Amino acid sequence: MRFAPSGLDIAARMVATAFIVLATSRTTAAQTTQPLSIQSPDGTARLDYSIGGSAGFSFSSVSRGANSFSLAATDVWSVRLWDKVNESYLPVCGSGCVPESDVEGISPSQSSFSGVHSKTSSSLIYTWNGVTSPAAPGAAPFDVTMTAAAVDGSNGDPGRIELNIDVTYSGTHHSLFSVVFPRVGIAERVSGDPTGQYLISPFSSGLLIADPMHNTSLPPLDNPFPPQTHPGTLSMQFYGYYNSNEGPDAPLLFLGTRDLDGDIKEFFVERSPGAVNHAYLRLNRFPPDNLTATNFSPDYPYVMSVLEGDWYDAARYYRRWATSPGIPWTAQGPAHSDSTFPTFLKNAQMVLWSVANNCCASSDPTCTRYIFDYDSFAYWDEHVNEHKQFFGVSNLVTQIYGWDDNSFPFGDWGQWLPAHPEFAAAATTVSAIPGHSVLAYFNPNVYSEAAPYFGAVSTKLLQDEHLDWVEPSEFGSGAPKYYHSGATTDPNVTLACGDLAAQNPHASYSLDHRSKFIFNYTKSIAVAMKALGAKGLYLDAFSHVPARRSYNAVASADRGLPTGGGAGWLQGKLATMNDLRNSPDLVVNTTTGEKMGYSSEGVQELMLGRAHLLFPNHIDKPVFRFNGTTPDRLIAPIFNTVYHDYYVAGSAVQAVLPTSRLSQVTPDTFRELRMAYATKMFFGHGLFGGSTISSDMIADSRALSADYTLYTDLIRNYASILRFDEVRDFTTFGERMRDPSIADYQYTVETGDVYAPYGAQQPYVYVAAFRRTDPGPRPRLGLLLVNWSHSTDPTGAGGAPGNQTIDVTIDPAEHGMTGTYTVTEVRSTAGGAVQLVPYGTLNANLGPKTYQNIPVNQISARFFRFVPQ
Repeated sequence: MRFAPSGLDIAARMVATAFIVLATSRTTAAQTTQPLSIQSPDGTARLDYSIGGSAGFSFSSVSRGANSFSLAATDVWSVRLWDKVNESYLPVCGSGCVPESDVEGISPSQSSFSGVHSKTSSSLIYTWNGVTSPAAPGAAPFDVTMTAAAVDGSNGDPGRIELNIDVTYSGTHHSLFSVVFPRVGIAERVSGDPTGQYLISPFSSGLLIADPMHNTSLPPLDNPFPPQTHPGTLSMQFYGYYNSNEGPDAPLLFLGTRDLDGDIKEFFVERSPGAVNHAYLRLNRFPPDNLTATNFSPDYPYVMSVLEGDWYDAARYYRRWATSPGIPWTAQGPAHSDSTFPTFLKNAQMVLWSVANNCCASSDPTCTRYIFDYDSFAYWDEHVNEHKQFFGVSNLVTQIYGWDDNSFPFGDWGQWLPAHPEFAAAATTVSAIPGHSVLAYFNPNVYSEAAPYFGAVSTKLLQDEHLDWVEPSEFGSGAPKYYHSGATTDPNVTLACGDLAAQNPHASYSLDHRSKFIFNYTKSIAVAMKALGAKGLYLDAFSHVPARRSYNAVASADRGLPTGGGAGWLQGKLATMNDLRNSPDLVVNTTTGEKMGYSSEGVQELMLGRAHLLFPNHIDKPVFRFNGTTPDRLIAPIFNTVYHDYYVAGSAVQAVLPTSRLSQVTPDTFRELRMAYATKMFFGHGLFGGSTISSDMIADSRALSADYTLYTDLIRNYASILRFDEVRDFTTFGERMRDPSIADYQYTVETGDVYAPYGAQQPYVYVAAFRRTDPGPRPRLGLLLVNWSHSTDPTGAGGAPGNQTIDVTIDPAEHGMTGTYTVTEVRSTAGGAVQLVPYGTLNANLGPKTYQNIPVNQISARFFRFVPQ
């Protein structure tokens, strides 16, 4: 579904004759013109721009009232042409990318071609006619029309600037391969400590890139650097920049797209080298048929606005758009009210991330991969029942790995079936345990030519029609080659641990997600797992793998999609998910009609409603985390703030270890695991576990390690309240709100911990707020307090760990609360039942209220509910 084009869009595509022209001029790069501006009718958005200078045209600033952001002069667009006549063999380049040297790039500053400028008080059209460049001497001229509109605010939000572009090429020698638009240069706001400036990035669940004008983790200007892609590693489609030194209501520059279809968008973030303090964001987009395209006319805008606040305010602004009518990935509503959301996941009080035991001794230096011991599946039922008893939960889900030893890298991708008999027997047994459900691991992205079970499809047919080939040529003759996962192992060979040298390799190929084969392939696994009692699949890396351009005409035709760039990759994925959800063969409860459920990683907005349980944390760990003890990139719950109530957030922190692994984990590691676990609870993740199935029980490992005992005590203490619906209604299925203000809390310094949400200083007590706006017109609020520290921990820089007493201030206006609220604490009784303990009242009309001297004992959690009277 797409938004209807605005009047400005229509006018731009009709050469803009319908506008009341207030000013028209023809300019060249050598000519300088007085700065001009457009402004929304309500006065809440203004864009200043200049004509002339080295770039010919550039943005000067974007403003909201007195809040103005200066923008650096730069080429606002560039066009890349593909030479259709002299197509060349393309080397493999990342995820199917075409090297810059094979594509001609043309931008305004490369030539003195002229532009025609027309405007009204709130709209702008700038057209470059007959564009040519010495960089592409064989290319015919093309025309570029850029439109800009200053749009009024709505729903209490400020106005915005909407930008778009049209490119038309009339020749036959080239096609429009890609268009870079816009390129926005941000000038630094100088005030206070530069590390207090942040670039908001939607990488995975969210990053704050500190001091972006000087941060060496960002590449210098025009330096070749892999982009972040949406859909893909970018979970959402916006960026922001603010200087926290300017106060809690600091001006914030918001930049992003409003794409509803999942178009391939490559975001580049760069900085000026040397003394010029600028950061640059550019967006590379592709026509859907970019090998033949002569017109590029995207139907969604690029948005610029000025907000006030920090990353949380940017996230809430984005949420108001992303949950508005007509947005396809939130149309089903929040998970708690979505009738298609799998019931077994709604009811799950804990999710286990489990794998069969590894037969390799931990001391064996030659062991380079896990070789799974299928006998250990005999302990799977004991493992599940022990978790239920030890953690006090009655409903849990296991995501099971290792059910086929070839389902991992260095194995034969595609060697899934038939399932090993030991696993089949165990899966049938554990699926019958009351309150337990199974999600079986599967990788839908790659396929092995050696896979024998899919006999109806020959290897030749598979290669010709359903794989994403990139070498030796996307267009040349000869046998295609494919993405290859490396040497693999013949499953018929019995190996000693670490003996990988003499194996029979098979090729593994990357599947094209536009092909319907990927649905048939995945469905075959799902049907087999359903027969063993599983209620869903864990689709490895299905959510976050960057979208690719596909030049496989047959695969594209499978889904009625154009060959090339555009939204085809994502639309192919969504079609596969829709086919799985609609298949009558994958109904897991014939009485209720409930369908299979699906999990994946990482988080991705466009997969909401299809993938229900998402695990973001493995890509929350960028290479550059700290510069010494100064954080460079900080994790923040930005995706959770936008979409927390639309999916179940998970994590893959190890919870239970066999005794043979304890020697590999240091006390510091266990302490960091505790902090990581608390951080994820603070983010709003569901209660989770994770373990290696073996004959060892939790009690065995607890008897050998005091540090492990503290860690499992912490999880059990959290589970004692997080298992209750009265708590999970908020922490799992509510909106994640701004963190309440905390006073007198203690902290420690963890300079290398990868889970740091706001920097190197980690509070001993995290406090997070979650809101439900149903039922009734007044919202309810839930407050989670978690203390990961223990008195035996080394003393940090801010006070002693262990039992803590804190003050928490609630600002009702921040959460939309009015009137009087009853406050109760949710506690667990000795018998495991919920107890609601009165804790006073809150009169929201009186403004913020501080609850003083709240004790939060070591390795424990507390939860408070605010319910309207």
